[in-house]
Amino acid sequence: MQKIIAAGEEAAGMLSEMGAVPLSEAEKKEWLSMYRLLDQQIDSLLAEEARWRKRALLPGAAGPREAAGKIAALCGRINREIDRLADLRQVMEQVIGRVRDPGLRLLLRYKYIEGFTFEVIADRMHYCWRQILRRHKAALQALPLYRLEAGPPAAGEKGPGILLLPGGDTWQWGFPFSPADAPDT
Repeated sequence: MQKIIAAGEEAAGMLSEMGAVPLSEAEKKEWLSMYRLLDQQIDSLLAEEARWRKRALLPGAAGPREAAGKIAALCGRINREIDRLADLRQVMEQVIGRVRDPGLRLLLRYKYIEGFTFEVIADRMHYCWRQILRRHKAALQALPLYRLEAGPPAAGEKGPGILLLPGGDTWQWGFPFSPADAPDT
């Protein structure tokens, strides 16, 4: 079973002893993209809820009673997803916070948490978009994410400067994050 971990420079020796391998840029982008994808999923559920509320007012096959049941189920699911999103944001902030350069941290936050395009980021940070692309590459390289094939069983701090990220064994196949996996802070 593999785990995804974030670690500072002080843990580099321990990581190599544990057999940790740095994630590729593509894997880091995929991991960072979970937040925006989950946010979009919530938006989709909210739109579906609005459609059911509209249907509840129409006479026809889907009567108010059936619509009320669908709306209640959707509301419960939306609330669970919002909780997951809030927990994931906290974890993402912790991981991005491990990048030493404040400008690179801000770029990662703008891109992966706020969802800004590179053009908007360039405007906000007063760089040309080509420079933002170069800095984005540097930010991904500075992001201390590693894959650990066999590691500690639970999320949270595991030694000096090492943060075991929740859902690391399945993150690439969906949204494995759940509040029960949240690291203790």
